[in-house]
Amino acid sequence: RDNPEIPEYGLQYRNPIKQQTVTGSVSANVSDAAAQITNGCTTPEQKAEAIFNWFKSTIKYKLYFNSEHAVSATLGGAASNCYDSALCAYELLTAANVPARFIHGHLTTSEGSWGHYWLEVSYNGSWEMFDVGRGIKRGIGVVNGSYTGRVVSKKNY
Repeated sequence: RDNPEIPEYGLQYRNPIKQQTVTGSVSANVSDAAAQITNGCTTPEQKAEAIFNWFKSTIKYKLYFNSEHAVSATLGGAASNCYDSALCAYELLTAANVPARFIHGHLTTSEGSWGHYWLEVSYNGSWEMFDVGRGIKRGIGVVNGSYTGRVVSKKNY
């Protein structure tokens, strides 16, 4: 590994917390949207699960480069790429008082190789993968089976 501070992700499967999922567009105000999505959640883990589940049930992935729209458009249900989705999720998690880190990395699949954005979220005492972009498949801490890459650079957003 080039840098021991940068985690490598393996296939980690977690059982998601079963709770009611808010679906559809929410308030364009980040704080209000976070409150809507996490209503009834009391722990950071429950809040993270609720936000992840909202993305999974509401936001479709759309391939485009750079940023196409503001966080408010994603909250309104606009299809988003990995960057716009990760940025929106970061804002929601922060508003819900869930510690998160914004990650820029590299993803390789059978379809090709490209840069990718996702988050790490503090979950049950450790930093876990939180990918609401192209990699959204199973749950928090779960890396899409097509990942063969690892984080190549990171910043605390």
